[in-house]
Amino acid sequence: MDDCEKIEISEDNVNQGTESIRPECFELLRVLGKGGYGKVLW
Repeated sequence: MDDCEKIEISEDNVNQGTESIRPECFELLRVLGKGGYGKVLW
């Protein structure tokens, strides 16, 4: 654990900016399963 950097968690350093993650941000490899609530993608 000596190689780890300790960072105090606060709203200032966690919620920076307005960028959000969307499905387009990922490279979808395949469908693992389908159900009543949607697909599970890998």
